[in-house]
Amino acid sequence: MTALNKIDGEELAGRGKGVVAPVEKWADVCGMLEIAAQYAADEFHKAGAPKDIKLTEDNVSVQEYHFFSEIVFIFWLPIKGVDHYYTYAFKLGPQILAELAVTGKWPAIFAIPDDAMVH
Repeated sequence: MTALNKIDGEELAGRGKGVVAPVEKWADVCGMLEIAAQYAADEFHKAGAPKDIKLTEDNVSVQEYHFFSEIVFIFWLPIKGVDHYYTYAFKLGPQILAELAVTGKWPAIFAIPDDAMVH
């Protein structure tokens, strides 16, 4: 059971709703999932979760924010009957955006640097 909307996405303050992506799309890219999950586990421990929690795909959703050049991992874990959420965002630079566009993981139109656009 999950409290995350993996179909329509989650509304995040300052960002709105992103494009929902499958977790496996980003799991192995630069260790993003592993890094984000470790930070989430640390925060959940501070909120009272046991040290041996295992975060699974049920506990995470991924949203892409093309206009912000960000990938956001959203974690959810019920702790003592209360839903807890943690978000971890990766801001992508021009080089990684270009590489992701070439591999088909990022829309090419959003990988073009701002200074390359004609104004």
